[in-house]
Amino acid sequence: MLQPGRDISIDESLLLWKGRLSFKQSIRSKSARFGIKTFALACGKTGYVWNQIIYLGAGTETSQQYKYQATDVVMSLSEELLDVGPCIYLDNWYTSLEICDYLVQRKTDVVGTLRSYRKYLPKDVINAKLKSNERCVAYEQGYQFMVMHWKDKRDVYMITTCIPDTLEIVLRKGARKEVPNVIHIYNSNMGGVDLSDQMTTSYACVEKG
Repeated sequence: MLQPGRDISIDESLLLWKGRLSFKQSIRSKSARFGIKTFALACGKTGYVWNQIIYLGAGTETSQQYKYQATDVVMSLSEELLDVGPCIYLDNWYTSLEICDYLVQRKTDVVGTLRSYRKYLPKDVINAKLKSNERCVAYEQGYQFMVMHWKDKRDVYMITTCIPDTLEIVLRKGARKEVPNVIHIYNSNMGGVDLSDQMTTSYACVEKG
């Protein structure tokens, strides 16, 4: 089996399906809108899907070793890639201090967006009142995790185990703008599953049952 690169992303995928199906789902952010939902692990650069779990509601097959489904999904998808130094990119449904702690113990780095109400986050960073393009940073658990609050058009919360608090110059609508490096790297590697969805659109299962 082809192995993904170091940078891998986990996200939801949706395969278009117009027939009758008891576990058919809707994801408004996907182009298919309705179909078979999976949790997928893909190479962040190429979109190659290395592993996936079909979402069946309460019957979804994961290891069921962890308290939260999001943690269970991440660990189940990535189990055979851990302990050799990969970096997993996650959106805010999956990301928490809990999953970061589990992955660091397995020699795996994490870069993810955060929901501000997650437990055990540094309140002085989360609640900081920032002006546009300002940021606030804290290091947690012996400098293993960096938690960052950045003010763009809206408040953005990030956590990483491997990217320092530096800035990167990027082009936005033809203008140069300084953004935190963790944001730039996240945006460059998180889209693996979306890239896979784009490539498989032409092969969707569209027959009506």
